Order: sequence, then structure tokens, then C-alpha cells
Amino acid sequence: MQKNSDHAADPVLNHRIATQTPLPQNITALLIPPLTLGWNGAHTARSPKPLMEILIEWIAVAAIGAAIGFAGGLFGVGGGMLAVPVLALGFGLEQQYAQGTTYVMAAPTVILGLWHYYRHGSVDARYAPGIAIAGCITGYLGTLLALYLDPQQLRRVFSIFLLLLVAYMVISELPRFAPRPQRKRVNMRWSPAVGAFCGCLTGFFTIGGAICATPLLTRLFGLVQQRAQGLAFAAIAPGAVASFFTYAYHDRVIWHLGLPLCIGALATMRAGVAMAHRLPEKKLRILFYLPLAATAIALLSR
Repeated sequence: MQKNSDHAADPVLNHRIATQTPLPQNITALLIPPLTLGWNGAHTARSPKPLMEILIEWIAVAAIGAAIGFAGGLFGVGGGMLAVPVLALGFGLEQQYAQGTTYVMAAPTVILGLWHYYRHGSVDARYAPGIAIAGCITGYLGTLLALYLDPQQLRRVFSIFLLLLVAYMVISELPRFAPRPQRKRVNMRWSPAVGAFCGCLTGFFTIGGAICATPLLTRLFGLVQQRAQGLAFAAIAPGAVASFFTYAYHDRVIWHLGLPLCIGALATMRAGVAMAHRLPEKKLRILFYLPLAATAIALLSR
């Protein structure tokens, strides 16, 4: 009796009990939860929507995912580089929610990429495990750090990193700075250090890990481009999966946005890659970097 009276006298506890969200009773409630995010990323209650309205919303978000997947394949950049700004600016999500939701799309994508390179014999089984383990550990730690930061601070740091990444990619297009196999400078036993560095980038920023891993592996270890890209996927794939589960555990994933984004992106990414082989890819990528830089500046100014 005393315990019940204590609960009755504690307004904070009563508020927490009253606002607890019940567990979903069916798959529809799980995929389309009774709570959604407001424009500032805070939980806000909503009344149930008609099934047709929900279906239209899913189709619209899947169409956005299809555009992101096609553009990522066409321009040779990861979908996360496009999805995070879209979710942050277009849907008004806080930075952690934007990055966590992006992993619903990014994690399956990098796993499929790793499998593709493995099937073609471009993943060196001697070094991939060490790189993958290092990337997984630092990816998890990078995600915890991202969750710890204030959303505005994380968005500011993400925007600066995106600008630096765009500048690096533009410079890499120049023949003088294009990554190419070089004389081996570092022993491959140090390759897990590349996995650790790029896994941390993936965990903290969601983007940039694979873009940085490939030139590091070619310039430091003398790998040819295809083998470097295979090990780059080995560096970021486990970390991406660890980051995805970490964001999901901390309730920073908006499933009714992430799932249709993932479906749309996976459906069109291969078409974007096929189109890239028929168009002047380098010129297209350079033109693409300008709006991407503008997006980073827009994120920075919010």
C-alpha cells in the first residue's frame, strides 16, 4: 500500500507511466507506429491514418528512395551522402534521426556491395577479417559519440565534413590526383588501421568511410582499384550494421521513412550504375558536386 501511495504522490513517475507507448500488436503497428516525429525530431502523438493515405505516403517516400538510389549509382557516391541531407532538410529530422534512418537503407546496400566484390574475388580473405573487425569496433564507438552530441553540434560537424568530402572528390577527379596503384609503402599487417579509421567515419558521419578507404588502400598498400574497393566494403559493412543496430536500440530510426527509402533505393541503384556506363561519368559527377556542396552549406546555416 505504501508503494502505491508513493507512486500516486510522484507526478513525474505518473507522467512517464501515462505516456508509455504500448508494444505493437501486429505488423502494421510495427511498420507504421502510433508515434511519429515532429519537424524538430520530438515525439508527437497522431491519430491513426486511413490505409490509403498510409499507402500513398509509402509510395511517395519510396519514390524519393528510388531517386536517391539511382543518383547514387549514377554518380558513384553512396546513398547515405544523399539520404542524410534529404531527411534533415526535406523532412526536418534532427541529425541523429536522419543518420539513424539512413542506415535502414545504407546497411543492406553496403552488405550487397561487399557480397558483389566477394563473388568476383576482389575481397582478400587474408586481410578482410582484421579490417572488418577493426571497422566494426570503431563504427560502434563512432555511433555512440554521435548519439552523445547535441543534434545541432552534430549537424554542424556533419556539414563541414560533407564540404571537405566534396572538395576531396573534386580534387580526385583531376588526373594528377586520381588514385592509382603505387609502390607498396606499408605492410598489409597494418591494414586494420584503415578499417578502424574508416569504420569510425562511417559510425560517426554515416558517410565517407568507403570514399576514404579506397585511396588509402591504393596509395599506402599498393592495391589495384578493384581489390581496394573490395576491402573498403569490408571496412565499412560490419560497422554500418553495428551502427544501424545501435541507432535502432536508442530509438533513433524512423521506420516508416527508412523502409520505403530502402526499397526504392535498392530497386534503382543498379539502373543508375548501368546509366553511368553510357554517360560521361566524370563530368556528371563534377556537376553533381555543386548542389551537394550547396546542400552542405544549407545544413550548416540551419
